Amino acid sequence: MERRYSPEAVRAFALLLGVYFIICGGLLGLYYLGLCKFAVNLTSIDDVIFSLPMMALYLLVFLSATAGYARGKYMLKELPLNMRLKEELHLRTMGSASIKTKIRAGSQITSADSFADALNNMVSSRISILAVVDEQNEVQGVITPTDLLLYVQKLMKNNEDIKSLHEARVSDLQPSEPTLIEASDQLQSVTEKMIQHQYTKLIVIDNGKFSGTVDALDILAELLDNQTVGSS
Repeated sequence: MERRYSPEAVRAFALLLGVYFIICGGLLGLYYLGLCKFAVNLTSIDDVIFSLPMMALYLLVFLSATAGYARGKYMLKELPLNMRLKEELHLRTMGSASIKTKIRAGSQITSADSFADALNNMVSSRISILAVVDEQNEVQGVITPTDLLLYVQKLMKNNEDIKSLHEARVSDLQPSEPTLIEASDQLQSVTEKMIQHQYTKLIVIDNGKFSGTVDALDILAELLDNQTVGSS
């Protein structure tokens, strides 16, 4: 079977090879200037390890690893919904699509509910965000698994008995300020809000009342569907 390499792989190999010879030339220049020394008589494994070709290889690996780390950090910063979604946000299908079909059944609690209620609610519903509502079902805040863990950490730092969790209320967890979207919002505006706040889930309200949640994975699925339809 004939093996073919992509043009990108060939260019990357040629670039690395070129950089390797440049490093060798630079080290050789430093050697003749008396600024560094290398093993010349390769009679032992130590001589090979500290020879000029091997030192150049070490530097090449270091530079490649540094470049890879820098690129990874850049991609990590850009990838959470930024790159792909920003490209797709301008599609007409995205501009006209409603969020209503993407609303998931959510879960809500009140500030008077217990810590155990919040934990059991998350586990049973398998939703990592809980809406804290009042008697009119209006959203007052949100609770996430991080809030639960931070409260436990606070007790441990203060050397308090973990059994006091049974007495803790949702209000003790200091629910976060909710980032809300309307059930009538368009996918484009919802996606922009997710990008802005770096959230993967948002609370949905309808006429001021809690309605459910929307997940970034559902929006990504919508984007892929739009791309499939557009390319067919």
